[in-house]
Order: sequence, then C-alpha cells, then structure tokens
Amino acid sequence: MKRGDSVLIDEDQIETPLVKTEIVDPDWIDELSQTKQKWLGVFLAVLSGAFYGMNFLPITLAVEQKIIASHMDGVLSHFSGVLIAQLSIFIVYSVYRKSKPDLYPSAVIPAMITGTTWAVAFLCWLYANSILGEAFTFPILATAPSVLGCVVGIYFFKEVSDKKSIILAVIGSLTCIAGVICTSFSR
Repeated sequence: MKRGDSVLIDEDQIETPLVKTEIVDPDWIDELSQTKQKWLGVFLAVLSGAFYGMNFLPITLAVEQKIIASHMDGVLSHFSGVLIAQLSIFIVYSVYRKSKPDLYPSAVIPAMITGTTWAVAFLCWLYANSILGEAFTFPILATAPSVLGCVVGIYFFKEVSDKKSIILAVIGSLTCIAGVICTSFSR
C-alpha cells in the first residue's frame, strides 16, 4: 500500500460494532403489573426527591457553618463530585456489561447539552442563593422548572391534547407564577 491510497473497510469482516446505532427497548417495565409499576414510580420519585435535596445540602451547610465564605466557593468541589460519581457509575456498568456497554451516538450531544444546561442553572441558583437566601430562591427553583416543563410538553411535544387538561395546566401554571411573583416581592 502506497501513501495516498484509499483504505476501504469491508463491513462483512467487522464482527460487532463498538457503538450501537439502534435503540433496543427491552420493555421490562411493561411486563410488571400496574400495581408494581405504580410502586416503582413512587419509589423512583422519592429517590429522585432525596437526591435533589442532597444536591444542594452540602454547599448550603458549608456556608451556614462558615466552612466556606460563599455558595460560589463550593462549585469546583461539587462539580468534581458529580464527575467522579458519573465516572464510577459508568465503570461499574461497564464491568457489569463485561466491557461492552451500550453506547448510543445520537444521545451524546443531547446529553452534553443537558449537562451544560444543568451546570449553568446550578451556578445561577448558587449566585441567587448567595444574594437572596434559601427562603426566596428555593420556592422559585422548585416551581420554575415544573412550569417550564409543563408548557414545553404541551406546546412543543403535544403531550396533552384534552382541552380540560390544558385549562387545568394553565390555571396551575398561572398559580405557580403568581406564587413566584409574590415570593419575589415579599422581601
């Protein structure tokens, strides 16, 4: 082979691709009974809430106990902890899958965008928290993503098409927005 010759790969000689391009849905949840699905959903919601609460707790306690001067001083350690946790989970998953993890290239860019969005939102929360305090920022933080998710789900993804449900969602969203406005001006 000379320099500049093109190299063609015969796809028939490739045994298994390293990266999966198709999504295989095992549907293991569909095999559960309705009762088990509901209990699994409740458990995952409680677990998610516990992780959500623990996400903000270390930095808030460190500021309250005067270990660090500002909420922003805890950013590097928090983000490093997130990175180490994710790498550890991926390593355990890779060992479990015997060094053949399922990787989906179409999910890489959306995952990076999601992580970047979370990081920016977390930094904004820390900054707002250092200025306003937890009593004002936490209700806004807990409400705004829910309202935004509801609006995006209805408007862009057409998740709800029933007129009554849309009206209830609008009333709920307006109530939440009114609560956020009242909280903002209560100081």
